[in-house]
Amino acid sequence: MLGKKLLQVVIASWLGVLFLTSINCKVSEDISGTNPVPVLSSISPSAQVAHMPSFTLTVTGSDFVQGSKIVFNGIEKVSEYVSSGELTCWIDPDDIPASAASQYTGTRDTGSEDSTVLVLVRSPTPGGGDSNALDFTVHSDHTFTDPAAITPGDASYANPALAVDDSGTLFLVYEFYDSNTNIFAIDFTRSTDNGVTWEPPYRLVQFIASGSYNPCIALDSQGNINVAYYSGGGIKFTRSEDQGMSWSTPLLLSSFSPEIVEPAMAVDPGDGINIIWPQRDANLNVPVYFTRSVDYGTTWSPPVNAFAGWQNSYLTYNPAIAADDNQGVYVTWTMWPVGGSRYSYVYSNYSHDNGATWNNIDSYFGVCSSSDIAVDPDGNVDLLLESSYLPFSNQVVFRQSQDRGVSWNIRIEVTADRFDSKPGLVIDSAGNINVIYYYNYGFFFNRSVNNGIDWGDEISLTGSGQAMDMAVDLAGNIYLVYEHDGSDQLYYLRSNQYQ
Repeated sequence: MLGKKLLQVVIASWLGVLFLTSINCKVSEDISGTNPVPVLSSISPSAQVAHMPSFTLTVTGSDFVQGSKIVFNGIEKVSEYVSSGELTCWIDPDDIPASAASQYTGTRDTGSEDSTVLVLVRSPTPGGGDSNALDFTVHSDHTFTDPAAITPGDASYANPALAVDDSGTLFLVYEFYDSNTNIFAIDFTRSTDNGVTWEPPYRLVQFIASGSYNPCIALDSQGNINVAYYSGGGIKFTRSEDQGMSWSTPLLLSSFSPEIVEPAMAVDPGDGINIIWPQRDANLNVPVYFTRSVDYGTTWSPPVNAFAGWQNSYLTYNPAIAADDNQGVYVTWTMWPVGGSRYSYVYSNYSHDNGATWNNIDSYFGVCSSSDIAVDPDGNVDLLLESSYLPFSNQVVFRQSQDRGVSWNIRIEVTADRFDSKPGLVIDSAGNINVIYYYNYGFFFNRSVNNGIDWGDEISLTGSGQAMDMAVDLAGNIYLVYEHDGSDQLYYLRSNQYQ
């Protein structure tokens, strides 16, 4: 009897052990299915200028899981799980609007004021939760490197034209003149390290005792390089499909002209190459001629006149051109009228059929000395003017057309009550309008993030300068080359890039 009871106790104890073991296994299973709290170690980049084009933010740390999200400035972002130690997401322009950083008055030396937003990682339940947070620095505006010489100082260099491709490689063409040999030339060079070093120049054309002038440059969607310039009495075109290592035989686009004429070029999103230039006709008027190639510069359309009021022109100069993705071509130029007026005027015109026909009335912008034109990502046409609207001053003025060049909004002053000149603009992929202009022996930079309605505080770039050109890459970084006063050398600077 005692043995039977003992057996029952043993069996009961054994069943209890099994029950407890089962419970312990269940508890262990629940614990192993709980997500850990993530830990954030670093973010890259850790800083950016406000309202820049979209970029990839990479966060590193530990204990990330499928479903973990990057939280940027309080907003959960669509995030890609790379590993338990890495996540990525896109940061869009409106994620860090200009209001995230305070406005500032500064120069190239002092830099912009900063603000910060928080970045953390959030993992889903069960368990999970928020990681520690790190600061992401927001700069209110660009800051720039100090200017650095490109050319060696052995000759005179002028009229630089600059382009940048998707990889950040810089391409530069410019005028060369050696007074010792009386050689005039158009040279090309490039930089593959953000302008730190520049390759030995490639000579596109050379003449003795006869000039080659006013080069312009534009890239197509494949990164091929298109260059036009005046040389030997006409506008010539050449092209490189191997990053500038070799070039096509120059092709004459215009009839002979004894005067120096200026080409301007724009490559549209469909890789159509559009070129304009002013050139005096037999009656001493100066129309603005347009031609286009749709086969990468092999053949060109017959030149047509884009200037409806050409009969009133004694001198036409400073052409600029832009093109959209809907057969729109937009041109602007400066004109001195017949009759010896002391004033010059800026006009523009448009074509909505890739330059085959042009509007029969030019848009008139009053007493102005020069201008530049561009198309933004929304299809608006933006115009920057050196305007003499007020007596004894040359303001930089912004105008925008939201109906493809048909009409223009009211003038918005970028600068006022002083003598500003040589305006230029480029628009980045976020729609920011980046402008340069010359005042008091130096160049300045400014930008607008809201279609030119408001402008920041200008940034001093240089203490001297003549001709300057500007380019912007897909990331919104700004690159500039200018001709230094007095030395006739070329200098380069760029906006600081944040990692």
